[in-house]
Amino acid sequence: MASDGTQVHECRRRLAGETRVRIPLDLRGHTPFEVMVWMKALEIPRGEVRPYGWIAAEIGRPKAVRAVGTALAHNPVPLVVPCHRVVRSDGLIGRYSMGGPEAKR
Repeated sequence: MASDGTQVHECRRRLAGETRVRIPLDLRGHTPFEVMVWMKALEIPRGEVRPYGWIAAEIGRPKAVRAVGTALAHNPVPLVVPCHRVVRSDGLIGRYSMGGPEAKR
């Protein structure tokens, strides 16, 4: 983090729901597929959800629904990339790596 607190301030704004705030993320060491999934998840507005299949289709990999779930489970910055906003196609919330379904809810 920057010593002037700029990134801390940006994180707080993002967590407060300001979707236009972009936080620089160091995602080196992850696959291009994972990064595409995480960047698409960032586009889901606060208070809304999308199914795993939506992300798969949006990134041009409509049959990669399970792989999307795996990528979200490996999200290294879940407080910034809102993987909790992604649900199953039947509307059930699915699993969540940061404490299970109750935490995701």
